[in-house]
Amino acid sequence: MGLLARAVAPCSAALVTMAATACVTGPKAARGGVLFLGSDLLVGLGAAGAEFAGRQVLVTATYVVAQFLLVDACARAPAAQGTARPARRSPRTSDGSLRKPASSQCES
Repeated sequence: MGLLARAVAPCSAALVTMAATACVTGPKAARGGVLFLGSDLLVGLGAAGAEFAGRQVLVTATYVVAQFLLVDACARAPAAQGTARPARRSPRTSDGSLRKPASSQCES
């Protein structure tokens, strides 16, 4: 593996940390993290010379499914729900009545 050998340990640690962190988000993210870890394991096996029929298709399939699961789980996580823009409220005056909207150049 030559120059890649020094990068294996830090990269592996980062991938395992990502998969473990995904487990905290929920079961869907956990499955995505494990699939992502598996996809990169297959990439690493290919870099180490372990080629087998269908490896590239398996790498791509596990990677795509893993990314979908991770993104979907994170988008649906309770923490992500607080990042949405709040509904716009109608402006009110101090007595509670609605303010008249400012005129716009787009109005005819």
